[in-house]
Formats: sequence, C-alpha cells, structure tokens
Amino acid sequence: MADVEIPLPIVGQDVVKDAPLPEPWGVLLAHPNPDGSRKSCVNCMMWARTDQCAIHDPDLIIEADHICGYHVFGTPMEVMPTRPSIHDQPNIQYVDPDYSGLDSVPGGTSCDLCMYYEPIGENYEADGVEGGLCHQISALDENPPAPVGPLMCCAAWDDGSEPETLEPENPEPVETPPMPDSEGNPY
Repeated sequence: MADVEIPLPIVGQDVVKDAPLPEPWGVLLAHPNPDGSRKSCVNCMMWARTDQCAIHDPDLIIEADHICGYHVFGTPMEVMPTRPSIHDQPNIQYVDPDYSGLDSVPGGTSCDLCMYYEPIGENYEADGVEGGLCHQISALDENPPAPVGPLMCCAAWDDGSEPETLEPENPEPVETPPMPDSEGNPY
C-alpha cells in the first residue's frame, strides 16, 4: 500500500478519513481449490472429522459446512491429534471465532457467492481464471475493484446474512501458566 498522509487533527476538531480498501494480501485472497470445490471446513487441512479445528477452541463444535478466513485447502484429519497439538502447548491462544470469521455456510464460500462480487463474463480473465471484480478489495495497483476468479475467496467474504454465533460446549475458563523467563523461571 502507498503511504497515506493523514493530517493531525486540531484539538476539538473531528477528522473523517475513508480508509483505503485492502489489497488482496490484506484479506488473505486465496486461489481456487485445485479440485474446483468451494471453500469449507470439509476441505481444509486444519479441520478434523471429529468436528474440531486445529486453530479453534477444541470445545467448539465445528461442522463440515463451517468456514473461516484461515482456510487451507487439503485433506481433513480423521481425528484431532492429542500430541503434538497446539492445544497442549502452554501460552498458545486459540483463534477467536469472531476474529477468524467462523460461520456456517452450506455449500461453502467463493467469490461468485459474495455480495461484493461483480461477474464480468466469460471473456474476462483474472489470473488465468474467468471471473469478475471484487468491490471490497483493491487491485495490486491500489485501485479498486480487484480482478478475481469465481472460485477464489478471501476473509472479506460476505453473503449479506447475519453470521451464526458459536459458543464452546464447555465454556469453563482455562488457566494459562505464566511464561518462563530465559532461565525457565515463571515471571
């Protein structure tokens, strides 16, 4: 992104400045899944068929039709490993579903199902994929909209509906041990 010079406000003066739209890297724009499927937990390598995810609280039930902005295409795990696992490591925090965008989206997500997508037609190509334009992100030259393929997707995906709220089944607080200093002593 180019440097944006924002003047400092004078005391008592309100400053209103529209922020520039993020570039593709700022919303984790992902290329289409190699098998042509839409993005969902069922085709993410961090999801386990036990309805758990390697990056979210293990007490959350995360079903196959859920999706979040951290999707990484791959074969899901059959079960969540017990060791080694980030869930067994001290001082590692789970990703909050409100920040990951975790939501239930039957059928999965893709640009062509997003409210910010504008199809251009079969003669338009973005990165070699026929597609359209995304009005929620800037192109790499910092000018919106960005060219995208219909089966690409990013963390800004929105179908316009209200997201589902997920709560852990066992919301008991977890005590985090203090971090040790360089000599192994707790702070």
